[in-house]
Amino acid sequence: MVQDVTPEEEADSKSKRRKQNNNSRILNNLMRKKANPDLYVKTNRGRYVSKKKSELGKKNPQSLAIRGARDILGMGGKMVIINRGNDGKALHQLTGKIREHIKGGGSMESARADKIICEFIEKCKKLCAGEGDCAEEE
Repeated sequence: MVQDVTPEEEADSKSKRRKQNNNSRILNNLMRKKANPDLYVKTNRGRYVSKKKSELGKKNPQSLAIRGARDILGMGGKMVIINRGNDGKALHQLTGKIREHIKGGGSMESARADKIICEFIEKCKKLCAGEGDCAEEE
């Protein structure tokens, strides 16, 4: 006995099948990533990414500069919005100087030792304390 199916019911059943297939595809990808720990790594946020992408992100000059600037200014666990408020402006300007240094072929350690950046760090620390202006002078 053949059932009469309306077009709406048929479309509804197709969308349910698509959704099930999509969910199984997502789970299969996740299982594949969990099964290959030599190719994938879990991020701090809980996502699985390839080790190559993870390493590229760690070598990014912008992320290196932000990490270094936060460390220099002592903003470890403090939430700072870049270029907002005294702390944010100091972080933004110091990050720009460090990023230029890193893109020029330097490292984070050599950026800390650079005389121009050291003077700029002192200005930024004063700005963080609310004692001065961190405007670039060239």
